[in-house]
Amino acid sequence: MPGPPPKNPALRQRRNRTSTASTISRTARPRRVPPLPPRPAAKVCSVHGREATADAAGALRCSVGGHVLGEGEYSTRPGLAWHPMTLAWWRDVWRSEMAGEFLDSDRHGLYVLAELVDRFWYDPDADTAKELRLQRQCFGLTPLDRRRLQWEVESSPATEARRPDAPKPKPPAQDPRGVLRFAK
Repeated sequence: MPGPPPKNPALRQRRNRTSTASTISRTARPRRVPPLPPRPAAKVCSVHGREATADAAGALRCSVGGHVLGEGEYSTRPGLAWHPMTLAWWRDVWRSEMAGEFLDSDRHGLYVLAELVDRFWYDPDADTAKELRLQRQCFGLTPLDRRRLQWEVESSPATEARRPDAPKPKPPAQDPRGVLRFAK
């Protein structure tokens, strides 16, 4: 019995379209690297020397002890310079093949990501690394992220030449059942 006739393709609900699929070119065109914005001044706890943040009520709290800072218990320092590793990361991002996929509106998310990268290099901790990993996914900066976004980087002839040839298939082994005989 053959079964029901196939459904008309125009009536299918799910077509498994790849809305974000893209092939990214490896063309070596120079890209302009936008400058990172200047760092804002920060309030620093006089006791611990760490940055203080405002809580929901507007009171300044030390990032180490969590205690409320009163008048004279904090100082204002000019913004830190960007860490050299953050500057190298910023250049790499904007010179990468993925930079051609970024829109002007993506720059703001990359600024936030740069702040996280900078925080990680100045004071590495697991929480910053977790947030960095989550924020980085949106921009296709790792092979796994590109796979998730369905971005494929075009292979160049030089890359193809470096790849090892596929291993040749082994000849089939002798069938172990060949020794079996019918019993009478």
